[in-house]
Amino acid sequence: AGGDQLWGIPGSCVDDGTSNLVCRLNAVEASSGGLAYGYGLFSQIAILEDTPVVVFYDNTSKTLQAAYANFSGSGDMSAGFSVQGIGCGDTGATGYHPNIATNGSDFAITYQGSSGETLELYQGSGLNNLFAGTAQTIDEGARTSQQILVGAYSNPIYLNNQLYILYADQTNNDIVLIKKDGDTWTPTSIAT
Repeated sequence: AGGDQLWGIPGSCVDDGTSNLVCRLNAVEASSGGLAYGYGLFSQIAILEDTPVVVFYDNTSKTLQAAYANFSGSGDMSAGFSVQGIGCGDTGATGYHPNIATNGSDFAITYQGSSGETLELYQGSGLNNLFAGTAQTIDEGARTSQQILVGAYSNPIYLNNQLYILYADQTNNDIVLIKKDGDTWTPTSIAT
């Protein structure tokens, strides 16, 4: 019957014409960008105020999404999640390669914006502000004469309440570590 599952993988079982039951996996439809359609691409999880928080890319709406559990860390998972689009980006798909860091009360979500041409940061304080954070562009990807892909595989981390972000920069095929000094983000190339 259509919709049956084989080891938890969506598929269907049909008669092959010789009275043998054959199970086939449903094909995943790819977008023009080569990514599967649907929710949950590049998903990441963290704990904020004893509550699971998930960030992911939604390829149907081309946006970054966040979700928080409607239960605490040891609660009943059947309570579900609250989900909403977050962040911003100039044009194109926004939200590739998201990652999230928390320091107990603050959160920082990094991701690629503008179809991979910028590194974006969405941050705030407290679970109640997950859908009301502020967004800013950390690296606009603009170099002397061309637009460069930046921000892939970003990884934010708090160290002594100072936010650091590690990310890929295609300018020289660098790995960059960046931190905020006052109002300025200061990058350091780690490897080229």
